[in-house]
Amino acid sequence: MQKALIASDVYPYNTILKHNENSLLVKESRPRDWYKAIKTLTADKDLRDGLAANLSADVKNRFDIDYWGGQRMELYKSLL
Repeated sequence: MQKALIASDVYPYNTILKHNENSLLVKESRPRDWYKAIKTLTADKDLRDGLAANLSADVKNRFDIDYWGGQRMELYKSLL
């Protein structure tokens, strides 16, 4: 969706998301950190755009249905 993301630094989010690379991760028990993350993201358009682009690319690479559908098709063909 090309949107920046702030998420809790807990499983399963922290297995895919990387702080300051494709998202902002926040300890869920620290409300002040959530406030800082929201303020940072709303104030910095370049950061917002960069995180959004990186997250979109990461999700597409890991979860692209066309790629994985093709992989499954090749598996099924090899089993027949």
